[in-house]
Amino acid sequence: MEYTAIGNTVNIAARVQHLAHNQIFITEETYHFVRDKIEAVSLGKKQLRNIVKPVEVFEVRKTVKTFL
Repeated sequence: MEYTAIGNTVNIAARVQHLAHNQIFITEETYHFVRDKIEAVSLGKKQLRNIVKPVEVFEVRKTVKTFL
């Protein structure tokens, strides 16, 4: 079997991943789901290649709550 993920969400994830160098970066949308479980700092809005609107990016500094 072979699976392929496509779409705007996958494109944004790939562009954000490209920004990170041994860090964990997440978008604002993901941050809203996990903000009570992590410590993160905003890196501001980043213009990503082939993405029309700038995307706010956060660097995860540490987890403060278990996810389970």
